[in-house]
Amino acid sequence: MTVQELGSIGELIGAVAVFISLVYLAMQIRQNTRAVRIATYQAIMDSSNRFGEFLAQPGVDRIYRLGRKDLSDLNEDDLAQFRLVAGQVMNLYEGLFLHHQQGAIDDDFFGGRFATFHRMVHQPGFKAMWTEGARTYYARSFVEQVDELLATPPGGSSAA
Repeated sequence: MTVQELGSIGELIGAVAVFISLVYLAMQIRQNTRAVRIATYQAIMDSSNRFGEFLAQPGVDRIYRLGRKDLSDLNEDDLAQFRLVAGQVMNLYEGLFLHHQQGAIDDDFFGGRFATFHRMVHQPGFKAMWTEGARTYYARSFVEQVDELLATPPGGSSAA
């Protein structure tokens, strides 16, 4: 066997090793992507659960329920608290929207939760809060999405 033949065999072995390394790397990236998605889903669920527990507190649930229907039903202190609570709701959904936009959560997970949000933003208290200036605090892409939702009746198609 000549040196040239040995060199060719070495190149072949090297190419196979590179190919195996690339396959292994692709598998590791896929596993990491899956782990990141699972962690993202869990973080969203944990955040939603904590917020649900917060809303269930006596007084908060009343303010939230009344504020969603009509801001004029709230006194000045209750209105301030409703704005904070509603802002937290909007933050929760903005995070969900941005995670979906970046591909961290899939369409199925996003769609069901955003359908709930679509119905929520059509409630008079949220609509009023949004049009009175709350929209200035959020990412432009989220603002555009909320504006689009407000232009579409709940139950209709919602873009994502």
